[in-house]
Formats: sequence, C-alpha cells, structure tokens
Amino acid sequence: MRHSIGTDFALTFGRTVYAARLPMPRPALSKVIDYLNDLNDRAAWRGYQWNALTNNCSHVIHNALAAAGVWDPKTVRAGTTVDTILDLLSVATAVVRRRMSDFSFPANSFVRVFEAANERPIDDAAHAWRDHDIRRSIDAGWLVTGPGGLVRRYPMHDPSRNDLFAPGRDPVLASVPLLWDKRRTFVDLTRATPAHLSDLAANLTHFRERFAPSGPIGLSLRSRTTLLRLLRFQRHPSP
Repeated sequence: MRHSIGTDFALTFGRTVYAARLPMPRPALSKVIDYLNDLNDRAAWRGYQWNALTNNCSHVIHNALAAAGVWDPKTVRAGTTVDTILDLLSVATAVVRRRMSDFSFPANSFVRVFEAANERPIDDAAHAWRDHDIRRSIDAGWLVTGPGGLVRRYPMHDPSRNDLFAPGRDPVLASVPLLWDKRRTFVDLTRATPAHLSDLAANLTHFRERFAPSGPIGLSLRSRTTLLRLLRFQRHPSP
C-alpha cells in the first residue's frame, strides 16, 4: 500500500498529472482495449517486467495507441546493456527516417498525443496524403486530428494537505531547443493552456474556423469524411 500511493492510485498526492484527451471511434478504442488486455494476460503468466529506459509505463500507453493507428509502435526491450544501446541507435534511425525512436518518456507522450489530436496537417489533402502518420490512421479507418483533443493539468496536493510527498521538478522530457523543442510545447500547454485546448466549446469553435470553406478543399467540421474519401480515392482510383 505504501509504495502504491501516488503511483497506482491517489496520483495527485505524489505528482502533478498531465492528461491529453484523444477522442476515437469505437473500433479504434476496441483495439486499444484488446492490446491492454493482452498485455495484462502476458504479465499474469510471465510476471510484470519494467525498465526505466526500455520498457516503462509510457511504452504501454504509446503502443496501446499505436494499436489503434495513432502512430508507429515502439520496440520494447528487456533492459540489458545491449538493449539500451539498441534504443540509442534507434534515435539515429528516427532522425534519418523522421520517425519516433524506441525511447519513451511520459511527458513526451503527453505532448505527442496533443500534437496528434490537434496539429497534424489535415487541412490540405495533398499534404495529408504525404504524411506517414495521417495515412496510417486513414488505413485504420479514422482521422486522429479533430475536435475534442483537450489537455488537462491536475496539480499535486499542496503541502497543507499532503504529508506524504514533497513537490519536485517538471517531469523528464526529451527535447532539443530550436530543432525539436518539446519542452517549450510542454510549458505552453501546462503553464497557460490556450482556451481552445481546455474548453470544449472553444475547441469546437476553433476547429469550425480551421475547417471553414477556404482554398481548394474547403473542409468543414461536418465533412471530415470528405478528406477520408478523397485520400482513399487517390490511393485506389477508380478505373
């Protein structure tokens, strides 16, 4: 019990919690559930395995969302020295191929879910067709970016109500200033969250304006399926 408070339950006694909402259709959600159930079944037979670098809690979340087509999965490794070296090599591969490395950190996962829900270039069909992540989610039958992708911050209980834990620093975040500045994104999201990312009505208004008829496509909120159909036609044109 003592080791579970702040980790398994009563989370905000041990840390500030950052959450990113990602609406998805029922078939996609079913794939997430199936992945997690399978992971639990394997843990029941083989025991729970964990490593801070190569197999941590954010690997679980990342690969559960990958099962639904949100992004590519990460390779989970046992945690030996060789495994850590392979994870380091995956960083170089990720840079060359413009993909994600196998390293995974919770704060980065939070930022990536926000980006997937809000920032992928679905406004332009040609650009979307060239985007690896968008095409993958289309193959899975849905669009990840769209209304409802909100973020939340649940602060840690202050010392007057918390005799268990003392506050610490922000969570570990992989970030490269100027080139791949995820820390700045994290700070912007958690220090002064924009209204369209914290309030559903503002979020819906934001996407309505973003998809207002303009340019060669003229997407609207109620016609997100137009992009799906257009991209599928480009991939499988009629004879």
